[in-house]
Formats: sequence, structure tokens, C-alpha cells
Amino acid sequence: LNKKIRIFHQVGNKEQESKIDFFYKNNSNVTIFNFEPNIEKYMMLSDLVITRAGSSTLSELAFLQIPFIAIPFKDSLDNHQFYNADYFFKLNACWLIDQQDLNNEKLFDLVKELMMNKEKLLEKKNKLKELTKTNVNEIFEKEINNILS
Repeated sequence: LNKKIRIFHQVGNKEQESKIDFFYKNNSNVTIFNFEPNIEKYMMLSDLVITRAGSSTLSELAFLQIPFIAIPFKDSLDNHQFYNADYFFKLNACWLIDQQDLNNEKLFDLVKELMMNKEKLLEKKNKLKELTKTNVNEIFEKEINNILS
């Protein structure tokens, strides 16, 4: 790994953790962890996050204004993760890769491009900043009125 790149990798369970640990063995630039109740500490150390597309995670990333690549879990209930990610994607606030289209080369190429062109990260960061400036009360009022009408 490039010494300029630091990886924080959250895994789902101990078995996955040991498999991934094998690939990153003896690399001081990689931190592997299972569950972290204060995940935002890793988010705040990140220039870019690669993530599934749960609403809480995407909301936290937007609030913290951290650019992200969303890879929605294809088997999520009613495909809700895709819709979560698509919301940000349509606002040009994230990158979105469909799990079915995902391969190592595609992901590597995108990350490499973003690390070499920090302007693209800054663009997304600024877009997230715009989104989080929005008055939440106005949004809720508008949505409630839409539902009631």
C-alpha cells in the first residue's frame, strides 16, 4: 500500500476480520475492526469513505461532510439502500456503484482517480456542505404537507 493512504476497514464479524487481516498482515497503514460504537472517530480521519448505504451512515457522512462511495446492499429490504444512495447521487453529492457492477478494478480505479485528483473530493465535500446547511424543519414541513395532500 502507498504510505500516503491509510485504511480503516470495518468488518462484519471475527471470521471476516481474520480473513481480511491475512491480506493486510504487517501493514501499519491498515486498521481492521469489527464493531465500533464511535465510528465517527474513523470517519473524521477519512478523506473518502467506501460504504454500504444505510440511512444513518449516509446521514452521518453528509453531516460530517465526508465524501463517500456508496455501494448499496443489493438484498436490502425494498432496495432501500439503493434509494438512500441514489438521493445523494442525484444531488451530485456522492459516487454510487451498483453491487452487481462492482469489481476490484472498477473500485481501485475510482479510488486512485480520487486520490490523485483531490478537487473531485472537494467538489463532493462542498456539495455535502450545501446539503447540510438546508433547514431541516423546512424539509420536514414540506414532506408532511406532501403526504397530507
